[in-house]
Amino acid sequence: MPNIRSLLATSLVSTVLLATSQPAAALKLFADYSDSSISAGVWQTASGQILGSDPGNGAVNVTDIFKSNISAAFSYLGNSVKGGGSLTIQFGLDNLHPIGADGFSQILHTGANGLPDVTKIVLDNSEFSSFFVDSTPFDNSEYTMHFDNALLGGGVVNVGRFGSAFAGSAAENRTDILTLAMHELIHSAALRADTPEGNTNRKLTIPATLTGFPSDFDLPFIDASNHIDPFIDGGVFQHTVTSEPSFGNNDRWLLTGVEIYGICVIQGCTPDQVNPNLISDVPEPGTMMMMFSCLGLMAAFGRRLQLRV
Repeated sequence: MPNIRSLLATSLVSTVLLATSQPAAALKLFADYSDSSISAGVWQTASGQILGSDPGNGAVNVTDIFKSNISAAFSYLGNSVKGGGSLTIQFGLDNLHPIGADGFSQILHTGANGLPDVTKIVLDNSEFSSFFVDSTPFDNSEYTMHFDNALLGGGVVNVGRFGSAFAGSAAENRTDILTLAMHELIHSAALRADTPEGNTNRKLTIPATLTGFPSDFDLPFIDASNHIDPFIDGGVFQHTVTSEPSFGNNDRWLLTGVEIYGICVIQGCTPDQVNPNLISDVPEPGTMMMMFSCLGLMAAFGRRLQLRV
């Protein structure tokens, strides 16, 4: 499958360019911080450990910054998926070192439509995790960002919005809270294959009726997993946030166009309710700007396992 690499190699910019209409209906996302492990706030030590109470060793209260990272993840998804149900996500902290994880998500309740409407995302509060809690989560200045696109179903689709931390930046050698929250949020929105876990050749078909492309295309999943296969088709999906292996502790990976389409298939969106261009308060250039740019110019895991549901 032909892959169009580096159609646009630039970081996100402070330009709003809406390539599609924005219907009033949207995937409704609500954050719940009432869990006892986090209800008193979030503190961060100099080493990057996050805790639900002040350890008294010069740790900084990062509650508002932490919540702004979650809000940014919500903004990316909510502004890209303009249809679907309502989802409440509970957040908490726990010692995940015994299972070797920086974070995980679980479904707590599903609605009448069979989709999750209450989930929980837990982040590791042990000394073995070091997080980057970005005070400006829509600003990727700590990372060198890249944007990859591929020909899928006869159309150009974004398959990667990713970057590595600059040496000496606050993000260097730390797990990005925004990326981790984005990964778990995608799972919470029920991105999954359309065949039972355990089957081979698992996939989610993205229909042409949703994309407007000449034909359907498939989003492949690893056997017995709800993670995207990064090795199939020459590695075209290797930088999707929910691939496995996925991002490391030096990376920022953002929601991709193929994942947006996939979530819309699961959530039952109509074509006018999907925008794969990652619209936010501080978005990357939209499709039209990318087209003009192109015309003008012509994974290893991280330090530890990212455990997800």
